[in-house]
Amino acid sequence: MASNPRTPPRPAGRSGPTPQAVTAKAPARPAVVPSVLEVEITHPIKVVGSAETTTTIRFRRPPGLGELDGWLDETNYVTFARSLEVLPFRPGWIVHVLTQCAGVSEAEAKKVPARDMLTLGVALTPFVSGLPPIGDSAPQDSLDTSAGGPETSES
Repeated sequence: MASNPRTPPRPAGRSGPTPQAVTAKAPARPAVVPSVLEVEITHPIKVVGSAETTTTIRFRRPPGLGELDGWLDETNYVTFARSLEVLPFRPGWIVHVLTQCAGVSEAEAKKVPARDMLTLGVALTPFVSGLPPIGDSAPQDSLDTSAGGPETSES
């Protein structure tokens, strides 16, 4: 066996891989992807990649700008604000978000009952409105507790 001109010959009495051949192992990935939101529904559905049905929808990520694109009326700021306000309760958008963020197939997402759509809309509202998600709390120093707005000093 001819040696590679770039690799120095193995020292006498040494066995095993050469230092150049040693590779670092990649860190183990978690088996379960953490969810950013979990919503209980009444009708069980199948999640992509699982043969079992579940009544807990786990969102792997929150809805982002990609989930808003094409769903808002951008004619003027009033219609934009109105469409943003009702967006979490539009069944088509909820189906879209379930397929993109929760790993639910479109066919299964369309099986979600109307009362569960309302529950999902309420749970998704904070992500669209800019409020912290349910269960999270805003830092105390960011909350304005004064009734009259910012204080002004008078001289």
